[in-house]
Amino acid sequence: MLGICGIAAGMINALIGTGGGIIITLVLSKLYSKNRSYSTKDVFSAVLLSVSIMTAGTVAIYFLNGTLDFSDALVYLPSAAAGGVAGALMLEKFDSVIFKKLFALLVIWAG
Repeated sequence: MLGICGIAAGMINALIGTGGGIIITLVLSKLYSKNRSYSTKDVFSAVLLSVSIMTAGTVAIYFLNGTLDFSDALVYLPSAAAGGVAGALMLEKFDSVIFKKLFALLVIWAG
């Protein structure tokens, strides 16, 4: 089941540029909901690693096909990296309930 979830997440991430992490978050949240050794923060960190790997694969394919233009990304990459570092540092300071609500709002807004 997790393998099918991974394939679906990777395909959606590659096709529309987002959404793979949402699928993985949903599946891992349900999978670990009754396991007290995993927290929401653990799920989010696993999702970030998964999204990083999916994104790296997608970038490699786009690069090999000649459809990747790094100059488009250079405009926002430094600030996105800084935001990622800031978010990771803030992860331990916030309650997981806040993360769940922010994530839900982001998914609704993105939809």
